[in-house]
Amino acid sequence: MTDPQGIFNRRYLDERLPQEAARSRRYGRPLSLVMTEAGHVVLPHVVNLAKSALRGSDWIACYGGGKFVIVLPETSLVGAHAVAERMRRICSETAVDLPDTRLPVTVSFSVATLDGIAPSNEDAQAMLRNADQAL
Repeated sequence: MTDPQGIFNRRYLDERLPQEAARSRRYGRPLSLVMTEAGHVVLPHVVNLAKSALRGSDWIACYGGGKFVIVLPETSLVGAHAVAERMRRICSETAVDLPDTRLPVTVSFSVATLDGIAPSNEDAQAMLRNADQAL
């Protein structure tokens, strides 16, 4: 269920995110995700930075094409923006040492949220689409 970077794979994301969305609606609690895209050279470094910044209930999954998703149960839009900004700041202070050069890390982020009280047509796949389009 995990990929070489130690995060959950896309199949796990497709199975678990709908469960998280259903729980969000059932309990009227927010669910957010942060999607990020990084080049393949720096992606493992960004994943490690993201893993170090997570709370116990948060999790990370591969989305594909150099993108991954940080799933944030019980997190509002404001909280998700704070996570994305913290990640952006950490990444901007990071560089990857390559054989011939030191490569600065730049990353793009987008955020999507279910507020937990919206109609049930607001689902996990819509969150992923919205985040992907915003990225």
